[in-house]
Amino acid sequence: MGKLLKWVLAGVGIVAVLFVVAAIVLPMVIDPNNYKEEIRAGVLEETGRDLVIGGEIQWTVFPSVGLGLSDLTLGNHEGFGDQPMISVGEARVSVKLLPLLRGKMEIGKVVLSDLMVNLERKANGQTNWDDLGTTGTTTVNEDRNAPEVLVSGIEISNANVSWRDIDQITEIKDFALRTSAISPGQPFDLEGSFSVNLAQSLLAGKAGFGGRVQSSADGNRIEIEGFEFSFNGMQGPAEDLMTLDLGISANANVDLEKDTATLSDFSLRLQDLLINGKINIANFDHPHLDFDFQTDRLNLDDYLTETDPAVDEPDLTVDDFKLFTGGGDFRIGELRMAGLTATDVSMTVKAGDAGVRLSPIKAQFYGGQQQGEINIDASGERPLLTMSQKLTGVQAGTLLAEVMDTRRLQGVADLEMKITTDLTNTRTTFQTLGGNVGLKVMDGAIVGVDVTEIIKVAKLALNTQEESAAETGGDAKTEFSQLTVSGVIKHGVLRSEDLDMRSPLLRMTGKGAINLVEETIDYIAKPVLINVIGTQSLAGLSGVPVPLKISGSLFEPGVAVDIVGAVAGSQKAKIDQKKDEVLGQLLGGNGDVTSGDDAAEPEDLGSTAKSLFKGLLGGTKDEDEEDDGGPRTG
Repeated sequence: MGKLLKWVLAGVGIVAVLFVVAAIVLPMVIDPNNYKEEIRAGVLEETGRDLVIGGEIQWTVFPSVGLGLSDLTLGNHEGFGDQPMISVGEARVSVKLLPLLRGKMEIGKVVLSDLMVNLERKANGQTNWDDLGTTGTTTVNEDRNAPEVLVSGIEISNANVSWRDIDQITEIKDFALRTSAISPGQPFDLEGSFSVNLAQSLLAGKAGFGGRVQSSADGNRIEIEGFEFSFNGMQGPAEDLMTLDLGISANANVDLEKDTATLSDFSLRLQDLLINGKINIANFDHPHLDFDFQTDRLNLDDYLTETDPAVDEPDLTVDDFKLFTGGGDFRIGELRMAGLTATDVSMTVKAGDAGVRLSPIKAQFYGGQQQGEINIDASGERPLLTMSQKLTGVQAGTLLAEVMDTRRLQGVADLEMKITTDLTNTRTTFQTLGGNVGLKVMDGAIVGVDVTEIIKVAKLALNTQEESAAETGGDAKTEFSQLTVSGVIKHGVLRSEDLDMRSPLLRMTGKGAINLVEETIDYIAKPVLINVIGTQSLAGLSGVPVPLKISGSLFEPGVAVDIVGAVAGSQKAKIDQKKDEVLGQLLGGNGDVTSGDDAAEPEDLGSTAKSLFKGLLGGTKDEDEEDDGGPRTG
């Protein structure tokens, strides 16, 4: 036993001596700086690029043999400027000696710091890395007897990447990466962070990532357990910045050979939004998605910014709706958008090269039901929207309070709508808006207007025949049993001619236009009282239409009585009577259209007609006319 221990100690001593000798002798015998030119020539032959090693090459001999380099630059491709494609402040790599004796290659920690990579693509598609790997003639064959390779770890700090794609620049700065030991087929831990600046998207912030990674021996399949990604930053112009707080977690299974990935236990957090589900991805270049998402609450208003008319907004293009193909189901407990709230929302999303379709869409909506579909056609030059929606049993007052901050209409409403428009920008969306709408409201009221009181005002105004402004607001209300109306939208203007409102006391018709582009209304409503016999204040107005002019702002319109129209309506009976009298005079009578013995003789028709036309011109009948019918002159 003592002899064995003696030999073991002797072996350890010999190894220690060898390390000491190596540490002393290698730097003395071999100066790697003498091989800079050979290294440069080799790189030039293989890549066609010029490699410059500005700093000293230094040996590392304990506990592993390796080299340390500093101030390295690799030249750019011809035609891409003089700026180096790659520069490295410091790089260190080493190989441990003892594992080599066991047929294994164990590389020490690989260290890179102050790395700068400049990538660029021109408009013709040429990149500054196209030539790499194609200039040299050396081929690499798989050596099945090669020793197993183990990397003790990777440490990258202060790495920066600039990616110029024609005129768009993406910058990744302060990239850092740390891993545990890496060996084929064995899991290892990684964590990292970086800062990003996407000038075109006005997005900037800091990201972090991590997880436990295991890859197959051939490197084609990668599993990441407990993958985590976070981003905190800002998006938008300086005067309207929006804070972004994003987090993603999942277990990922990636097959690089099949170009697929599966994310299970997927969770996405954006601000206070949390989405859970699963997602399958195929074809990373143009992703095909298969997903099943659900979330308790989604407020889209938190992620939409108001547009400033003075600032040109970027146009949407058809390519914005071709980001992926495939689709899946989306369930939302509560959805809020444009001030509206829907619950128990479900929709199926399908996307392809021709656009995106959401159908069917179902939800609980303000006490009623909502169902419909949305299609975005991206097959042409501009993204075109077609939307069909049907609402049943909706509380109109609550809905309008959310949409227009008003409760002017109450009742249980059914609404059908089909519209089309151009989604390129806000201007085109309103100016090209077209379609059809239909509304039916039961057992409701128009709040802020009492039509009966307006008609009373109209009766008083008939004596002066001056236009009268109607009193609105307060507790005024016009109740009805049913209201129906439909309209056609063209170029952002809704026109309707079939308003029909009914109640026990009145009927009301109407027609006019609502300009959705300018947010104005120009409408004439004609209420007609019925069943007002015995009501002294309304005597004489039963069955008489009293036109109301509704105009001005769509959200705060003015209401006025059209006196001219009211006078015409109130005098209708007299006008009809006068019409009969005129007709009788034309036929030669005395004002009554009669027949038999009292009918006018033919010879009387001429004088009767002359008298009528003279009266119309302002004259009076002269009893002393001459026998020839000519008027006397005085």
